[in-house]
Amino acid sequence: MNGTTPDLGSTGTGTAGALPDPELITERITGFLTASLRVSVGPDDDYFAQGLANSLFSLELVTFVEDTFGLTVEVEDLNLDSFRTARRVTDFVLSKAGPGTGEAHADAV
Repeated sequence: MNGTTPDLGSTGTGTAGALPDPELITERITGFLTASLRVSVGPDDDYFAQGLANSLFSLELVTFVEDTFGLTVEVEDLNLDSFRTARRVTDFVLSKAGPGTGEAHADAV
């Protein structure tokens, strides 16, 4: 990442520097998952445990996250637990967006 606030796609409120609503990020992610996996995926569905996704799909998911939210997923970020559910991906996106941004949402999970 280049030290600037990442572009979190068109999920925000339009306020410069403000993080978007985590639910909007989750909706964007579940939309991608549902379209890619061709089955309805909820925010807390573990698509890997359900056999809907494999290691090849995980690369597609990481690419989606990078492209959609303007993030760089580093090698040290590649922990499957961060990508198992749409809500966990949301927490990951928020944590990469800035220090402490994912904590409040992570507590609600």
